[in-house]
Amino acid sequence: MLGIRTAIWLTDDPYYTDISMKIVSHYDYVFTLERNCIDLYRSLGCRNVYYLPFAAYAGHYRPTLTRSMVRREISFIGSAYWNRVEFLRPVIGGLMEKGLRINGLWWDRLPEYTQYPDRIEIGKWLGWLRHLKYTVALKL
Repeated sequence: MLGIRTAIWLTDDPYYTDISMKIVSHYDYVFTLERNCIDLYRSLGCRNVYYLPFAAYAGHYRPTLTRSMVRREISFIGSAYWNRVEFLRPVIGGLMEKGLRINGLWWDRLPEYTQYPDRIEIGKWLGWLRHLKYTVALKL
């Protein structure tokens, strides 16, 4: 119509392909961070489908040799997609006994959440600097 090319970057693949499959055909370019979705989108008639993973800005994310003040035995940082909830349910008790801490969205979906409210931080955004501190703590 107006000659404007459109693009979409699907950063939650493969978790929301049921939704993305309905909209990708409306874009001229489709970018996904999941290689397994490339053929799926092409099979839906999308010609320009490309793999575009997340990256890191080296000015922010870089190795450090100093010990972090944050100490954790086991940590999980990420959203509680249903497949993650189901994966953790059978082992959550054992992991908690070993010191698991969880940060992310929707962990109140985990039926055992009320047993560990001091170990699961919900909805707390970890900016790049704080995330780096948590990550470094795990590598030491």
